[in-house]
Amino acid sequence: MQLKTKLKYTAVLVAAALSMTTANAAIVNINNAGFEDDFDDWEVTNPAAISNDEHSGSHAAKITGKGGKFEQDVQVKANTDYELSAYIYGDGKIGVTIDGERTRITGGDENKYEKVTLSFNTGSETEITVWGEYEEGIARFDDFTLTSEGSVEETDSNEETDSNEETDSGEETTTTELTISSVYDDGIGHVNFPASNVIDGDTAWTSRWAAQTIDSDANLMLLLDQDTELSEVGIAWGAGELKSHDFQIWALSSTNDTWTRVYTGTSSGITTDMEFYDIADISAQTIRIKVTANSAGTDWTDITEVKLYGAATSGGTDNTDNSDDTDNSDDTDTDNSDDSYGNECEASGKILYNGSCEEYSEVFEAEAGEIGEEDHIMSLSPIEMTFDALAAQHVTKNGGGWRHELKIKSSGDYRVGMTEIYEEFKAKITVELDDGAKTIVAQHHAADTATITKLYIADLDEGGFEKAPDGTKSDSVAMNGIFDVYIRLAKEDGSGETKHLLTTIRSGESFDFEEVNDHGLVTVTINGQPIDPISVDDSSESYFKFGNYQQAQYPEETGNYEIGDELERGGEDGDWADFYAEYFDVSKITFSEMSYTRTID
Repeated sequence: MQLKTKLKYTAVLVAAALSMTTANAAIVNINNAGFEDDFDDWEVTNPAAISNDEHSGSHAAKITGKGGKFEQDVQVKANTDYELSAYIYGDGKIGVTIDGERTRITGGDENKYEKVTLSFNTGSETEITVWGEYEEGIARFDDFTLTSEGSVEETDSNEETDSNEETDSGEETTTTELTISSVYDDGIGHVNFPASNVIDGDTAWTSRWAAQTIDSDANLMLLLDQDTELSEVGIAWGAGELKSHDFQIWALSSTNDTWTRVYTGTSSGITTDMEFYDIADISAQTIRIKVTANSAGTDWTDITEVKLYGAATSGGTDNTDNSDDTDNSDDTDTDNSDDSYGNECEASGKILYNGSCEEYSEVFEAEAGEIGEEDHIMSLSPIEMTFDALAAQHVTKNGGGWRHELKIKSSGDYRVGMTEIYEEFKAKITVELDDGAKTIVAQHHAADTATITKLYIADLDEGGFEKAPDGTKSDSVAMNGIFDVYIRLAKEDGSGETKHLLTTIRSGESFDFEEVNDHGLVTVTINGQPIDPISVDDSSESYFKFGNYQQAQYPEETGNYEIGDELERGGEDGDWADFYAEYFDVSKITFSEMSYTRTID
């Protein structure tokens, strides 16, 4: 892309042409601030390069991928307010590190250079680290300046300026390194390289946590003394210059049994230095790093050091005129979900049915068994439903276990062919299950095709899975507390079903699920990642159902039964009650952030 031509200056001419009027303030020298001498005076981590696509002068810095960064130590005055500015072309991040605190701002424009400015105070420190790093996509950086508060820069009258130049205020965030009180893994760590190595302050290979995972994931838990606002996690990967790692970050508060996923991503694979990951801001006491795969395909996960950062402040200065705005406050809180996660009806606890907001009971009927038909409703605004199979004990003819579900009504004209309807179901699904449980939480059926989709959660020896869309490997070990989340999909030729691993979870955790039927084209999405859609050419009556259908399958070998063997279907002989009482105390599936759209042609 051809940028607007700027006048070229040498360092000598710039020095001669510029003057500064100060009021108890000064410009701080950042060596080679415009990268005219390549990366001299900067410490660089690739992928980074020098670009000729500059804001001024002849060069700019360019970061082209994850892990890329450059940094420089700068002398400053203590207890002084400063502004750090740079021009960014693309989506980048600049910041300062002050005694372990990282203050940063993201900004830039994909079509031109944009000035990004960060304000901070040095506290008691007289040396800080100034840096730029990867945010998303390729970004170019140029013309860094560091100025104490109150200074006014006068430029040469011959310098070309742009009166319409935009300044991106971005969002400023200061994060403080937190003290990790303890760390542990899920029993898979090497005896000579324990989990405690990740908080010893040493990033050497010999001081790493090493975990061997054969057909499972590696989990590293870090504990704080109390619930704390968290916004960033730093991880130094062992052999990180040789392989990248697919991983997730989960958070758990002391007052909640539910894990929340706050980050999913892949390490850069190019450095052993600390990499920093902005997580969804959350108050938590425990952080879990779940490593699902690496690019080398090995069974080993190695991490040399982990740091947790708390959200000290956030904000930013908007340099535009907002006099007409009614609210300029920062309304950031710990709920990072989209305010509208479905349709316009979900806020009132209703569904969107043929263009109108209707109660769920208009379309769905409950299979509630021994409990009330509305006992699943926990809240309507926001909508939340919990299905308890052990309490409901509902049995259907030829069924395979106790269930508590909602399904599209069988009477009336609610059930139509898959090709005659648009359906969209979205929900965050939270699991409370005992080890060894297996349940179906959502399914789609049609008279001719029978099963179209079935969403399972199972802690049994299932096997036969490819990796999940996010790289997670199947656990497939019965009764160890790790549940495979997978879906069965009808084959398009009608010859049977295929099964696909979606993720793995533990009791108390949740995942985001979406299923869309667009007139026979069915797409399933897990945690924002879709799997290949299927086409269903079926005009017979179809219906969707969701809830908790816990299967009566043995979780261990006992007597004449193998793991996964089913009890007699239908439960007529009363054996089911004894079976569930022997193995299970809890079986609850909660649907929140839920919406359902149903439009019949």
